[in-house]
Amino acid sequence: MIHTILFNKSALCFNQFGVSFFNETTGAYAFSFSSSTKLPAKLIVFDVKWHVKPQKGDHIKWLYDGTGSYQDVYHVSMLAQDIYMINCEDIDDSYDDKAA
Repeated sequence: MIHTILFNKSALCFNQFGVSFFNETTGAYAFSFSSSTKLPAKLIVFDVKWHVKPQKGDHIKWLYDGTGSYQDVYHVSMLAQDIYMINCEDIDDSYDDKAA
């Protein structure tokens, strides 16, 4: 499942230490993830693997404990933070078919 995060500044990262994805609705953590986004970038796309696929409306958190290598383009380390996301996959877009 693809999760996309927009940071307020361009970010650099040399490893994913300290990062996890957590489904706050179900209490489950993702078991793996990767990103092929070319850095630095403000928008980072993650391919996240879940044992149970999050459902529409689930509250997903990107968790960072500050121990990894995330930093801004000025090489200022990113502090620990949580970024909340709402899972929007599978939202009914049938109105698009009617507009054509």
